[in-house]
Amino acid sequence: MTQFTRLAPSPTTDRVGYGPQMVGGPYGPQMVGAGAPMARQRGVQGRGTGYRQPPGPQARGGRGQVHHPLPGGGYLVEKPPTQKQVVFIGFGPQTINGNATFVFAAQPQRIFRGERLTIPSALANNFAVNDLKVGADSMNIGANSVPAAIFSELGMLVALEIETASPGILILLSISNLTGGSQSFLSGLLGTSVT
Repeated sequence: MTQFTRLAPSPTTDRVGYGPQMVGGPYGPQMVGAGAPMARQRGVQGRGTGYRQPPGPQARGGRGQVHHPLPGGGYLVEKPPTQKQVVFIGFGPQTINGNATFVFAAQPQRIFRGERLTIPSALANNFAVNDLKVGADSMNIGANSVPAAIFSELGMLVALEIETASPGILILLSISNLTGGSQSFLSGLLGTSVT
């Protein structure tokens, strides 16, 4: 998850980190840097001032940090994610009545992108997968359900690239019981998370 840190400007430096300097110009020596408020307010390079306010985010620092200038001075430092982990989130256990449908909801606590839905082969023949949603985005591009067996741990080439879920976004799995009696259902979604 991107983190932001506000850095206040130093009283002896301007927003780009340079102290006051005397530079030559067509009209004689001019003060730039922290001692040149007019140049700083304009945010453009004046004649002979040698000062230029950063127009937008600047890539500075290590590990891809981006510094965003703030109107009152200082920077907002954007720190990108630095660690990637393989994680999982579960659905169930839940007893589903015969010929009924149940919608499971999971809410990841970190940024999460699911890559493989796994339904135990011992259960898979009793169920159908109707839909897998991240928020409002459906992973089923058709109107029909699919057999849960295609997501069994024995399945081949069932890697998914579902939408990335931010913390607080629900992942919804709709399952139908194909039998006439109650059946217990349990599954998991493997994927990656960044911090």
